[in-house]
Amino acid sequence: SPDQLRGELNSQDLALYRLIWQRTLASQMADAAGVTVSVKLAAPATRGPAYSKVDATREAAARAGCVVLFKGPDTVIADPSGRCSINSAHYDRAAPWLATAGSGDVLAGFIAGLLARGFAPMQAAETAAWLHVECARKFGPGLIAEDLPEQLPAVFRDLGL
Repeated sequence: SPDQLRGELNSQDLALYRLIWQRTLASQMADAAGVTVSVKLAAPATRGPAYSKVDATREAAARAGCVVLFKGPDTVIADPSGRCSINSAHYDRAAPWLATAGSGDVLAGFIAGLLARGFAPMQAAETAAWLHVECARKFGPGLIAEDLPEQLPAVFRDLGL
């Protein structure tokens, strides 16, 4: 807990650690290639031909008690109350080159940075997911994860920020 680190960190680092501690965000930070994650859900599909990504993300958020982001071309973000949003990277926003090792770690870093700036967890995840795709589109094919943060200034300039 942050209180256990009071003497170990300076006041700014402790404040950042406390913010992250209090605004927990579930994220998977593993390489995309060759990694399989399975989640056993208690409830079977209740409608439609299968349990949807939206349903799974909502249930995970409710169970974990925090915001959950399920990354992909249709990134689903849900909070424990069931509020959900989808960030689509299809058609003119497609960026298939985001399926590269480390891009999820960069996304988690974007989220942490926005949390540190005072964004609410859901808003941080939604904004970071959008910025993540825009940075990938700005760079184009051939990117590696380390290229993504370097595109933020150009994306902000395009937004007039």
